[in-house]
Amino acid sequence: MAYVFALSVQLLWLFRRPLVAATFDEGFAQATGQRPTPIGLALAALAAFEAVGAIIVVAMFVCPPAAARLMTDRLWAQVGLSLAFPAISATLGYVLAGYGPLWLRGEHSVSAAGMVAVVSGAILGLAAAFWPRRRRGDAAES
Repeated sequence: MAYVFALSVQLLWLFRRPLVAATFDEGFAQATGQRPTPIGLALAALAAFEAVGAIIVVAMFVCPPAAARLMTDRLWAQVGLSLAFPAISATLGYVLAGYGPLWLRGEHSVSAAGMVAVVSGAILGLAAAFWPRRRRGDAAES
């Protein structure tokens, strides 16, 4: 998984300009000869489904980018946060799954995938509560 993460970061950096063009204007990307395809995302999803399962993959594909979008308007800051949040969620979720019940005098650990998803959701909840870059009236005002 670390290899896939490192490869994903390198590919994001390498293809940052075509990524921006394809993300914001697919017609422009095609007109300039770029062929926007979701190959990188498909490879990351395949590796993730094989390694950890569906619940955590869905949580990691939805919560970190949504939290990043709430926190900043800058694209590359969003990409950076979208890479940092899963790392934080995985580390903290794994620790809480293994040791959290012991800290509460429990005898058994809980599901690591479930706890990672919970931590990822908590990050999204905190971002929605404390760092909203979008407000309900913003669209009407601009």
